[in-house]
Amino acid sequence: MNTLPRTTSTVTVAGALEELLEQTAQRVRDQVRSPATLDMQRAHRRWWEGVLGAELELDQVDEELLDQVVSRRHGRAGPATMRKRLSTLRAALELAHRRRWISRVPAFPPVLAPWRPRQRFLETYQQARALYESLPHHRALWFWLCLWTCQHASDVEAMIWADVDLARSTMLLRNTKNRRPTIRGRMPAPLAQPLRE
Repeated sequence: MNTLPRTTSTVTVAGALEELLEQTAQRVRDQVRSPATLDMQRAHRRWWEGVLGAELELDQVDEELLDQVVSRRHGRAGPATMRKRLSTLRAALELAHRRRWISRVPAFPPVLAPWRPRQRFLETYQQARALYESLPHHRALWFWLCLWTCQHASDVEAMIWADVDLARSTMLLRNTKNRRPTIRGRMPAPLAQPLRE
């Protein structure tokens, strides 16, 4: 990759985002980034090109412009979506800055969101047990695995019987979303009976 300043052409929003996508695609091939990250960045690229214009010169992206974008309503997109979109644009600008295509990366505005508890939690073991007993067997076991192993849903989905050692009451526990190593841990006692069954 070229790290020298571009002297023959102006760097645009589209160009900077394309460079970021190429870098992320390489990291996906190197298996250090998720393909879902690349898909998300592609969607963000389309959004930013629609909002800012693909041919906008990158050095025109400044604090004032970013404040204007953040202060507008953007359909049903909430603050979490805006934060992710800003993160993609910031990564593209930082890459352009490292390559000396722009002289500075603008300060990004904060995106504030009121805290609204989801009210979707279990307060007692009795509530968890009642939910477990109300579900069809295969969904009940899935819920019980999520609850007692504290794994992400995708890691529970990936579990196979070879992960479980009933004789030793141990099981493999994963946290692939956070790239933590897989460990063999003690099987939580409430899981032992349904798994043996």
